[in-house]
Amino acid sequence: MAENVCIKAYSNIGVGVTGNAGPTKSPNSDVGEVWVSIYILGEMHSYHFKYASLQREEIINKTTDAIYSLLDKLLG
Repeated sequence: MAENVCIKAYSNIGVGVTGNAGPTKSPNSDVGEVWVSIYILGEMHSYHFKYASLQREEIINKTTDAIYSLLDKLLG
């Protein structure tokens, strides 16, 4: 997903996010499970987060914050 973002956007950096922010459990993931991939200059970085005790909006906000933090570390 992240690599395809780079291809489609003619970019050196792409971010892909999938998971379940709720409110209901899905067959393949629990509420609060999030997977993030960051593709930078041909290198893939993948992360898995679990925010089981949070509400939907909090899961989305925590994931967004985590992505910005990861990008800061990877680009720093």
